[in-house]
Amino acid sequence: MNIIKKLIKSRKETYPPLSTEGQIWNKFIEELCTKDLSELTDFQKSVVIIFQYDANVIMNGHSGFFECYPHIETEEIVKSLSAIDAGMYIDNFKEASRRGEWDDHIDTDNAFYSIQPSLGNILMEYVALHADKLGIK
Repeated sequence: MNIIKKLIKSRKETYPPLSTEGQIWNKFIEELCTKDLSELTDFQKSVVIIFQYDANVIMNGHSGFFECYPHIETEEIVKSLSAIDAGMYIDNFKEASRRGEWDDHIDTDNAFYSIQPSLGNILMEYVALHADKLGIK
C-alpha cells in the first residue's frame, strides 16, 4: 500500500466523520472560497467576502485584510455583515476602515477578537442554513 493510501486510511480511522454542518463548511471553503469573486453570484460573493474578512483579521489583523483586499469597498463589507446578521461587527469594521494605518488597528483588532459570538461561528451557521442557496448542499 503506498504512503498516500496509508495516510488516508489512518486519517479516517483517527478522526470521526464530519457532521453535516462540517461537511457543508468544507464544501463552502473548497468550492466557493477558492474561486475568484467575479465567478460567484452576488449572494455567494457576499458570504465569501465575510469569510475572507474574518480569516484575514484573525491571522493578520485589519491591516492584513485591507492590504490583501483593497478592491473590496467598505459598504460591501457592511452590507454583507448585515446580511448574515453580524451587525455587531459593523461599527468596529467602519472604525478600522477609517483609521487606515497599521499601528492604529490594535484597538479595532482587539475589539474584533472580543465580540461574541465570533464572526466565524456566525458565518458557519449562516452557511449551513443557506447551503442550498449557496449551491453547496
